[in-house]
Amino acid sequence: MTEIELRFQIPESQWSAVRRWVAGTGKSVATEERLQASYFDTPERDLAHAGFALRLRREGDVWVQTLKGAAPDGMTRLEHNVPLGADIPQLDVARHADHPAGQLLKQGLK
Repeated sequence: MTEIELRFQIPESQWSAVRRWVAGTGKSVATEERLQASYFDTPERDLAHAGFALRLRREGDVWVQTLKGAAPDGMTRLEHNVPLGADIPQLDVARHADHPAGQLLKQGLK
């Protein structure tokens, strides 16, 4: 998956109007979901210096390990998500070895 992230600064006074607008698009129903996430790096911040983020996030009853990194075009991000089940998982960066994000990470950490 390639991710293109758009960020908006919305004044707090406009939050309810934005929520109403999103809910009223007619294409889907907007829902809120509380997520638990932990980000990991080496003590020397090797991942951050190489432009990557490694995360474990609980999405509902499922844990997902994600590796994100900048794509070569400089405008998009590579993202690889690995669903891991309901049990609290052990972090393993090797889960991303066959994905372009994992391959770029390996090159960047040499």
